[in-house]
Amino acid sequence: MSEKYIIGIVGKEIFYQRMSIEKELGDALYEQIIGVLEFIGKECKTSKIADYRLGVYLDSKNPESRHFELGEKQFYFICDHFGHNFYKKIKEFAKREQIKGTDILFQLNAGNISAKDFADRL
Repeated sequence: MSEKYIIGIVGKEIFYQRMSIEKELGDALYEQIIGVLEFIGKECKTSKIADYRLGVYLDSKNPESRHFELGEKQFYFICDHFGHNFYKKIKEFAKREQIKGTDILFQLNAGNISAKDFADRL
C-alpha cells in the first residue's frame, strides 16, 4: 500500500488574500486548484496537520479549509505546481504588470500617448 499525504487549502473567501492577489483572479485559481485536487485526490476530514498547506498559516484560523488525501506522485505534483513556485510566479507576473502600468501612466502624463492609447495598452 502506498503512502498517503494530506494537502490542506484555505477556503475560497480568503484564498485570494493569502495569495496576495485580486479576488477575481484568486477565485478563478482557487476553482482550478480545487478541480485538480478533486480529480486526483479524495477529500477528507482530518484533525491531522496537513503535510502541505496552500494558503494556510495556522490550521486553527482557516475557515472553510479543505483537505485532500493524495498518493505520493499526486502530492508532489501539487507541491511543485501550486506551492511556493506558483506563488513566486504570481508575484513575478504582478510586478511586471505593475511596472508596465507605471510606464504607460508616465507616458500619458508626459503627453506622449493619448487617453485611448493608454486604455488600450493597459
